[in-house]
Amino acid sequence: MVGMTNTLETAKLTRAEDAYAHLAGFHRGQLVDIQGRQVGYRAVVMVPQQHDHADINRAHLIVSSEGTEVRITVGTLLAGQHAIRSAGDTSDFRYFDARRYAA
Repeated sequence: MVGMTNTLETAKLTRAEDAYAHLAGFHRGQLVDIQGRQVGYRAVVMVPQQHDHADINRAHLIVSSEGTEVRITVGTLLAGQHAIRSAGDTSDFRYFDARRYAA
């Protein structure tokens, strides 16, 4: 159609929206690798992404590793406290640093 642009090509996600979409890509029972500030470990997604609709930064999923459950939130991804990827994925962990989203 003349004069219309593809919204997907022109839309730019905010850091929080991008982190939210990233968390939504993991499902219950999936093996994942978690990277913290000082430690990395393999875990299983116990509870897929949940959102209480009060604040996008509180959207989260819960992973478990050796009996310990950890809540990974949009906020902790944005703060660099956690990074998450599918187990066996050999690409670099995805971080949501502000420089990448600067206009």
